Formats: sequence, structure tokens, C-alpha cells
Amino acid sequence: MRVEGVDYLDGPIVVNSMEGFKEELGTESFYGLSVNGRKVGKAWWVKAEDGSYPEFDATVDYVLDCYKNHGPFDGILGFSQGAGLGLFLAALQEKGDIATDFKFAISYSGFYPSDLTLQVKEWLDH
Repeated sequence: MRVEGVDYLDGPIVVNSMEGFKEELGTESFYGLSVNGRKVGKAWWVKAEDGSYPEFDATVDYVLDCYKNHGPFDGILGFSQGAGLGLFLAALQEKGDIATDFKFAISYSGFYPSDLTLQVKEWLDH
């Protein structure tokens, strides 16, 4: 979605995280996030039982594909999972491992990934 020079990218993974969702609140989608008339959530990754994020690399590829096809973009702003992802992308750019030209990254309400393989990837080590 594009709003006045701002591109908004949803996470690529549809999740059924709306357990306990009250139907009386409505089933209209927000930004088109509905499947078969039911609200759904979107995520950048999902934590597997072993604590890993198996879709993480595919998610990075998804964002880089968006950058390639719709960018360049001045910066990246992320909330929650997107905040962590934005900082991860900024670190990759700083290392020269991705071909982006973000001039800033804004991260709010983010967190450090609990998947240890992401914390110690050799290409993030300084």
C-alpha cells in the first residue's frame, strides 16, 4: 500500500493469532487483512517449537525484493517484529551485505531475537 510517499509493507506470513477475537467487534478487514471474512494477523516470522525462526531468511528476501522492485527508499520504520527486522536490515547494510541505501532506521517497541542463530550469524559480527 502507498500513502503520500510512504510505502507500507506487511509481513509475508499469515498467522491465526486472533484466538479469542470477539466476532461482535466486526469482521471487516484492516488494510485488507481478512481471509474468508475472518480477521487474520500478519507476521515477519513465526517462532518454531525449537525456538528458531525458519522463515526469517525468506522474510529478508521478501523485503529486499520489495526494495528492488519499488525502491529506493529513504529509510525504514518498524514496530514490534518489524522494528527488529528494520535494525537487522540496517546492520546488514552497514556490513555491506545487502544492496540498500537506507539513510535512517526507526525502531519502536522492538526486541532482540531469541533465536540464537540470528544473534550470532557471522555476517552480523563486528
